Amino acid sequence: MTQDSFLRDPKLGQDLSGNDAPKDTVDINTEELVKDLPDNDNDSETPTESVHKSKVSIFFEERSKSIARRPWTYLLVGLFVSIILSFISLVVGKFRISVNNEGWYTRGTLIGKRQQTLELVNEYNYELFSDKDGSFWEYLKTNIPKRTSEEELRRLSNYSSRKLTFNLDDYSDQEASLVQCDLSWYTSDLLNDYNLVAVWKTVSEDTSILDNNVLKDICEAEVSTLASLKKNNLCKKCDSGECYSPYSIVSLIRLETGTVRSSCDDVLALYTSSVKAKITAMLSGCTEELLTTTNITGVTSCPPGFHNKLIDADFGAGKSSVLQYSTSIFSTPGTFESLTSLNALQNEYDRAMDSKVVNGAYETLDGSLAPTQVDETLLTDMILATAAGAMTAIAIIIHTKSLW
Repeated sequence: MTQDSFLRDPKLGQDLSGNDAPKDTVDINTEELVKDLPDNDNDSETPTESVHKSKVSIFFEERSKSIARRPWTYLLVGLFVSIILSFISLVVGKFRISVNNEGWYTRGTLIGKRQQTLELVNEYNYELFSDKDGSFWEYLKTNIPKRTSEEELRRLSNYSSRKLTFNLDDYSDQEASLVQCDLSWYTSDLLNDYNLVAVWKTVSEDTSILDNNVLKDICEAEVSTLASLKKNNLCKKCDSGECYSPYSIVSLIRLETGTVRSSCDDVLALYTSSVKAKITAMLSGCTEELLTTTNITGVTSCPPGFHNKLIDADFGAGKSSVLQYSTSIFSTPGTFESLTSLNALQNEYDRAMDSKVVNGAYETLDGSLAPTQVDETLLTDMILATAAGAMTAIAIIIHTKSLW
């Protein structure tokens, strides 16, 4: 490189040695460049503001150095403060780690509309039962009903004035088998919201619950489920130590055939075609009378201890002679605290899965097992998510060799 080329500034197009610039370069006025340069004197900043900025900068600088010198101290202090704040929110703010299962969040869907209708019917069941011309139902569909008070709900939920009594007068020969049991359970506690209930449905629409092979599978499933409840101390027991027999179509047949404590094979051996015809006619006549009267206490054609949960809405005189749905209600503790224990036995409940004629499903009368299972599943998911986050944090710390 020659001296001339070294002294020539390629950006300014000016020869620093004092020679004229090449013809293809651009002359730039250096005075104008100087005028355009920013003013770094900060004439607009007052001394007070400058001192304040300096103090703020020094403060954060000192904090950064302090954290770098004592990282564990700052980490532990931060965790301690977080725990204190969490404790205050739980105790003072009454915050609860739980899932809100109240109400329907799927509003406008088919299942939401069905649930709304069900709750409406349950709340005004007595008025609807007495509704002769359908005017009250039309009123409910076109008007927003007033919220029922707790006292009124308790009054409406009292079925004592419109339910059949559990009378064993016609089965006096069976009282010896039941004398050690408090039969009031079948009248007062039978419809407890937290009682375990099995719902049975025949596989074919042409098959009836009252058929021998169906009753046999239901009976064996009841015995199996009752054994699991007894083993886990989740059933109410008679003085003899045996669990109360579940209330079902099978128990009705047991009373009719005199086989309250007999095996399923013994029950079905006495369940002859004549007994089947008698019970079918009795249930059919009972249903017809119930549908045509509002004075339930005056019904005489129903068998002792009959409840409408034994039959479905399509069964009875003038309708189908095939009983496709029925239920079995078990004598469980009937308390909210027992729901977790009942839910833990889900895999032990006999649903007659091996049966080719009937299938079953288990819940409590108010449907509490499903929300309980959702709560437990969500809690497990939260624990897994927390564990996954902890493992990720540990992996990052190991990889970076630093908590920061």
